[in-house]
Amino acid sequence: MTEMTKTAETPNGCLEVSDAPKKKMTLISRGFLRFSIFFSGYILFLILGASVFSAIEAPEETEQVNSLRTLRSDFLKQNPQVRGTQASK
Repeated sequence: MTEMTKTAETPNGCLEVSDAPKKKMTLISRGFLRFSIFFSGYILFLILGASVFSAIEAPEETEQVNSLRTLRSDFLKQNPQVRGTQASK
């Protein structure tokens, strides 16, 4: 056998021949991988949630802003002594 070939005995008593050394994922790298997947999923969840919320609430928000602008405009027309810059504070 060459230097790269290694043999190992399996739990059932058979010999296992391997040409390449086995790379075992350490506990730290496995934990980091899990954390990275979890964190990426969480960020994706937040982005999708914000998008859905924005899509649902945007028409209502636009309607309220237009209503408030109309109300402000009417108020300034009825009360000419109040200047527009004072009303915005």
